[in-house]
Amino acid sequence: MKALRWMSEIPFALLTLWLFIAFVGYVVVYGSLVLLIGWLIEKVAGKEKGKRYIEKEVARFGRNAFR
Repeated sequence: MKALRWMSEIPFALLTLWLFIAFVGYVVVYGSLVLLIGWLIEKVAGKEKGKRYIEKEVARFGRNAFR
């Protein structure tokens, strides 16, 4: 019966692992994309516009992530 007990916990472990991978992936991919776009805007339009873009995106991410 002990063998069946740990097998019943596998779905919860997989769900936890999936949520961790999804969260880290979202933060890393989205954050990298925002920084890349901000860097490109900074090179083309100036440092202030790039900084303003990054601040706006970080604020939007924070609002959406912690609703």
